[in-house]
Amino acid sequence: MHSGIGDAGNTSIARVLTDGTVVVVLSTKGQHRGTTWASYVAQRLVPRR
Repeated sequence: MHSGIGDAGNTSIARVLTDGTVVVVLSTKGQHRGTTWASYVAQRLVPRR
């Protein structure tokens, strides 16, 4: 189980792209550069437009 943003530093993010691709990133590392690791990695994989 992954709790999303929790006290233990666990984070998750999911994106559904217009072509139907689903991107899910799970992290247990807390913050990086002012955002969660999951958000940082997701942005690097699939930048928001």
